[in-house]
This record gives sequence, structure tokens and C-alpha cells, in this order.
Amino acid sequence: MLEYGVWKYMTKEGYKEVNELRPGLGYWIKVNENGYYYFNTANPKLNEGVSTSLAYRNDLKAMSTEIVVSDNNQSAKSLFVSNSPKVNSIELPPLPPSFDVRFEGNTELTNNNEAVIQLTNVEYPVSISAKGLNGTFELTDAATGEYFGTISSDNYSSVEINNSSNSIKLNKVEVAEVATVNSVYPNPVLNNATINFNLPESGNVNITLIDAVGNTVATIFNGNLEANNNQIPFQANGIASGNYFVKIVGNSFNKVMRLQVVK
Repeated sequence: MLEYGVWKYMTKEGYKEVNELRPGLGYWIKVNENGYYYFNTANPKLNEGVSTSLAYRNDLKAMSTEIVVSDNNQSAKSLFVSNSPKVNSIELPPLPPSFDVRFEGNTELTNNNEAVIQLTNVEYPVSISAKGLNGTFELTDAATGEYFGTISSDNYSSVEINNSSNSIKLNKVEVAEVATVNSVYPNPVLNNATINFNLPESGNVNITLIDAVGNTVATIFNGNLEANNNQIPFQANGIASGNYFVKIVGNSFNKVMRLQVVK
């Protein structure tokens, strides 16, 4: 009956799935039929089926990119983006009266490359970061499309959101690092570099340099380009040392490449 898990609520962390019941605490369950659930009060562990299901989801989380959302009240919640084609993403309990973070659809685990994070009763500013397995994501306001920044689990980058946006679109993007067709060379760059990328179709292309918190530092190129391999020069004069992202947007093309400037 307990195929949807057993959940407890923690004020600073939101809902957390458990396989153990403690006296004096409240828990949430969702069942698919009427009945009774008996357990031995001398052993608060739930049955093997619940434990196995929870262990499976924990294994999936361990092999996922962890998206950490924290607010100004020191509350934090982790969501997970998995590469697995089969994700048993069970429904979270109803929204609590205090801090809560979840994916649209009331889950904490997804395998969608595009997902919406819903924030409830958070205190701004809110910080969103990524860690764990490799993953790079763009963050935008799900309602207005406002671009907040790019986070990557490779360098534990984070984006701070200062406004009251409560629906954040999370879009996983391909990050080109090694292939010469999609790369910045040299990288790190001291003065001059070349941005190489393969454009699938002709049209307008906008290339911008973005810092780790999502601010546009410079417009590198904005104009029409032909399909196929393109090379765009980049000058780092006036750009402070640090880690950046080169964002390339075309008609049907969206790519982000990491760039380090050293002086």
C-alpha cells in the first residue's frame, strides 16, 4: 500500500522520505486502497518493500545532478536531475505552510532536461547551485523568461535570485569542452581567443559572455552567420580574471561553453 513512500517534514529542509517512524512525530503517507498498516512498536523500521523502494530512489539520487536551493533564512532543499530513462519519481505530500521547494508535478526527482522548480514560502534572496554528477543548467523565470544565470556541477557555481520569482525554469544545456568544433581556444585566455562552433542552420546568432552569477559582461557577437563551422574572435581586454560562460544562441541552437580569463 505504501508505494508512494513515507514522509516527514523538517522546517529548514522541507519533506524528506524515511523508512523509520519515531514516536511523537507526524508523517505523511498516500495509499492506493483502504486498509490497515501494522508494525512492531519495538522496531520502528518499516517493512522490506518500503525500504527497498526508498533504497532504489536513493541510489538514483546518488547518480544524479543535485540541485540545491537555499534561501536567506538558511533553509535548503535538494532536488535531483537523473540521466536514467526510468525514474520512479513519486509524488510529494501537499504543500506545507512554511518552506518548500519541489519540481512542477510535485516531485523531487526528474529525468527531464527541462523542468520547473516551484518555490513556496522562501525568503529572498534565493541561491541555486549544482553538485554531483556532471550537469550544466540555465535558470530563467518560468513566467517572464528572464535569464538568471548558468550553474554547473563541475565548478559548484551558483546563481542568486533577488526578486520574488516563485517558478524557476531549469534547462539542461550541452557544454562543449573538448571537441575542437565547439570550443574556445586557447582556454584559459590571456588576451585573445577564438570561439569555434558548428551552426546547424543560417540565421541570427547572439554570443554573450556571462559571469558565474548570470550577469552579462559583454556582447561578443550579434549578427547573421552561415550554417557550418564558424570562428568568432574574442578579446579579453578589460575583462577581469575569473570563470565565465560563453553563451551562443541561434534560431535552433543553444550552447554554453566555459571560459577562464587569466591576467
